[in-house]
Formats: sequence, structure tokens, C-alpha cells
Amino acid sequence: MAMDPAVRKKALRMLTYGLCVATSGNEATPAAGTINWISQSSFSPPWVMMAIKADSGLYQAIVESRIFAVHIVGKSQKDMAMAFFKGAELSDGTLNSYRVETGETGAPLLVDAPAWV
Repeated sequence: MAMDPAVRKKALRMLTYGLCVATSGNEATPAAGTINWISQSSFSPPWVMMAIKADSGLYQAIVESRIFAVHIVGKSQKDMAMAFFKGAELSDGTLNSYRVETGETGAPLLVDAPAWV
């Protein structure tokens, strides 16, 4: 299923040089990390580029699953970004105490983030 172009455009315009949270993995073994370098690299097709530490659990999860989601962190949600600087822990349907659900691609989604791609 393709993402609605208007929704995609709105989400991509929210990208700044601030902090984002990327997630990957699956329901049993999710991975997440705070991303402080991300940029839109193409409008058509809609691509983003980001830097992820090659020795991190997030990187390994992306390599293995070939899926990920990038969550735009709101201005008042610095605590969300800070919570993922040291990885992710799944507990009672939350990831680092933030509500999480499985997205269409299988990537974990932080449902309290204003937007994700």
C-alpha cells in the first residue's frame, strides 16, 4: 500500500536538523535509537538519509529486517528523543515507556510521535 502523497509531503516537511527517533526490528525484538542527523535527499522518489552507528543494535536490526521507521519528535518531546540515546527496551507494550505498535511494514511505531515515515 502506497503512502498518501499529501501525508508524505507534510511529514517530510517536518524534518529539521533536530532530533528524531528511528525504530526497526519486530514485535519480539524491537530496536530504536535517537538520530541527530537526518535530511531529505529526494522528492521523487521520496527518500531520506540518516546517520546510524554501525555498531548499534538499531543498525543491526535494520540490516536484518530491511525495514525501519523515522519518528519526528515534537518541540515539546525532547524527553522522547532523550529516552532512545541508549537503545530500546520492550516492556508491557511500550518501548522505553512510550506506547508502541506494529506498523504496516512491520516496523515498530511510537504512537505518540507527531509523525513518522
